[in-house]
Amino acid sequence: FNKVMESALAKMNATLQIKIRTYQQSKLKWTEQMNTDLLECKKKAMEFLKSENLPCHVNGRKKGYIQVMKDLWDKKGYEHLGLKSQNLRDQAARLEKINAAAETRAIGKSKCKFGVLNGTEKAIVVCEQGNKQKKAATGADDGADKPKKRKTTANSNSTSNL
Repeated sequence: FNKVMESALAKMNATLQIKIRTYQQSKLKWTEQMNTDLLECKKKAMEFLKSENLPCHVNGRKKGYIQVMKDLWDKKGYEHLGLKSQNLRDQAARLEKINAAAETRAIGKSKCKFGVLNGTEKAIVVCEQGNKQKKAATGADDGADKPKKRKTTANSNSTSNL
């Protein structure tokens, strides 16, 4: 019985080792050049779709930007990697998210936004510093639009049982 169990465990271990090795070999390491090329392909794909000269499938249907991006990616010489169009879309989205976060950090620790407060003509400025957020309204009285809240105490909320 022990020999049978040892044999079964050895087979399972060998199978697991093969699966681990296959996974490690198949995992793609994205280089800076690949990332740059992918973002360039996405940009060109978006431009193609905005132009009058739309790329089409054999049956005449228009291609989406993901398929156009994949075609451009393959033309750049990356076809041998066998990546699917959805993988390329996901990687491009990750890169754009990282780039957006880097640009936000490059602006500085304090970022300010300008907008309209409660649909009125007043301009508001929201400045974020770390986790704190400060709001300042310009143009009119800041508290005029908001009703004031009444403070409640424990005594005012409780009913007396006399």
